[in-house]
Amino acid sequence: MRTHSFSNKSVKKPAKKELVLTSLLSFFSTFGWSVEAWSRMATLEDAPYRVLEENVRIDVDAEGRTRVRTTVAWEVLKEEARTVLSQRRFVYNSRASRFRVLSAETQIAAGKKRIPVMRSQIQDKPLASSRDGFDQQNQVTVAFPSVEKGSQIRIAYEQRLLEPAIPGSFSQSFVFGLGEYTEKTKVEIVSPKLPLHFQENDPNEALEVKQTPGKLTLELKRPVYFYPLEEPEAHLHGRQLVWVDVSTHQQWPSLVGSILPSYVQRLRDPLPPHFAQIKEDVLKLQLDSTGQVNEVLSRLSAHLHYFGDWRPVRGGHIPRSLREIGLTRYGDCKDLSLSLAAILRQMGFQAHLAWVKRSLKPVFSPHSLPVESAFNHAIVYAQKDGRTFWLDPTNRAAIAEDAYEDILNREALILDPARVRLEKIGALGPEASVTQYMAEIQTFQKHTETQARLDLKGRAVLPYTGEELIRSRDAIDYRIVSRFADETRLLKWNFDPYSLKERIASPLHFRFLFSESGSDLQTSLGYAQYLPTSPLIRKVMIEPRDRVSGVFLGQPSRWDSTVLVRGVEDPGALGSGCEVSSPWMRLKRSYRKQRKPDAGVLVMDQVDVLQTEILAHEVQSPEFLEFRNQVRDCFDRKALIVERVSPLSESETIP
Repeated sequence: MRTHSFSNKSVKKPAKKELVLTSLLSFFSTFGWSVEAWSRMATLEDAPYRVLEENVRIDVDAEGRTRVRTTVAWEVLKEEARTVLSQRRFVYNSRASRFRVLSAETQIAAGKKRIPVMRSQIQDKPLASSRDGFDQQNQVTVAFPSVEKGSQIRIAYEQRLLEPAIPGSFSQSFVFGLGEYTEKTKVEIVSPKLPLHFQENDPNEALEVKQTPGKLTLELKRPVYFYPLEEPEAHLHGRQLVWVDVSTHQQWPSLVGSILPSYVQRLRDPLPPHFAQIKEDVLKLQLDSTGQVNEVLSRLSAHLHYFGDWRPVRGGHIPRSLREIGLTRYGDCKDLSLSLAAILRQMGFQAHLAWVKRSLKPVFSPHSLPVESAFNHAIVYAQKDGRTFWLDPTNRAAIAEDAYEDILNREALILDPARVRLEKIGALGPEASVTQYMAEIQTFQKHTETQARLDLKGRAVLPYTGEELIRSRDAIDYRIVSRFADETRLLKWNFDPYSLKERIASPLHFRFLFSESGSDLQTSLGYAQYLPTSPLIRKVMIEPRDRVSGVFLGQPSRWDSTVLVRGVEDPGALGSGCEVSSPWMRLKRSYRKQRKPDAGVLVMDQVDVLQTEILAHEVQSPEFLEFRNQVRDCFDRKALIVERVSPLSESETIP
């Protein structure tokens, strides 16, 4: 059993907001399972190990403090699992809780021989950092001896939560069988003082839930295993899984009610001198609200740096004081968000901190029951002059006009004392993130030259904005050219001057030339040039038969490319082009023969991503199959025969 955070609208109403859970365990990629003909969900025969049994008892007191006792046993089924199971790692909040291993052993020879883990093989060390930035984490590592195929690994441990992050509350999400074959699991939650509310999703009818006064029991009735095999861009939905949410609250305002006054007080504190100076300097510029936000973000980013500081401040969800942040010039997500919101408030903005689930693959809707783990990041919600801003000051680049992709298209919890509420951080259309690539390709006898221009607008500029503050020009050049060149054939490249030292996002333009050895391919008719396509197209070039998950496309964006292939007289059988439309993507390709002799053929592509993902049931539909086939016919493995190749030598053409 794993504890995870994901959206959990009722499975009985699939027409409403979808459930998404994408965080499969990364270490499974090392097992090297055999490739099957079609996509499928893994079975026991595929599993490197299985969970034989897991028993969890959680005792909750009136303050939300907990004592959790867990016993779990795994069995090694394949050689590859020896590495995974020989060391088990457990992460816990080392400031607000205590963790101890009660017993640990390896059983071999069908349980006839037991080898206990020595205390010297149990280590408890702090993690170097935490991206979530809410609290300090420690990691306990337990090294099991004599692990071999057929071994059973058994452990019992206890964790005590001494200081709840949100006093007077308890909440947790339980996911069964995600990424590991699970035979038996039983969870008992005992809470005589606080009420227990739950919501379950059980499409497999594998779970039994019993509730009696002060107690909730969750027990698997049959094995479950959720791990899609041989599926690129695998994207499981919560409605496909077996899970239960448990909370002592039914409404979000009641969950955060005990800590909200601390946020209010922190925002009322006076600004530190440098923060006040930022405010005054930006006001003098007489900018509109968008310009003001960008300037404040840029200056605050230059003054503060992101660094987790999790000293005891009532559970770790409360920011440090503005004075302390100003003195230390660093902070975690909630500290930096507090600093930004405080400055904006004194500039006439309505500004509040907000909690969000930060991840590149978005959770489309948080839990319907208030569950604390639904969020892992603090940002700022601000309004002025009829404009709404979702701002993350932990990023290097400032973009008030939009939001970063790792917080887009999901709901955030706004900590507004007048009305705590969920609001969706909506994604704009494809025009909000545009990549335009223009190139001229010339094939020579020994190499190919490409003169290119790359224009970026909207969110597409964010990976490069301020890059020269952290990387060398050579590293940036290579990063850009490798997007379009075959790195195994790349000979030389050269860029026109550019600057990436500003922190405020603005349109970017790059001009460059690169040379590659040989040609794309040689045919019986001579040299040929593969036609470049957007990486977005490859996401839908999948075999939908028997696929068990959806496809993650990314946030709405646009890819425009115009490529002139010289030495080509006519597109021939490729015709004039093609166009494909669907609810998920809109694609267009056209070929244009140039009027001047030997001028070549112009290939123009436009790819618009309209939706963030293609749902699992949509992938199985005839509509998707038809869409995939049209995209394949239009874009897949297309090339132009180069009739005329320049005789110039490489040394005469490469700068």
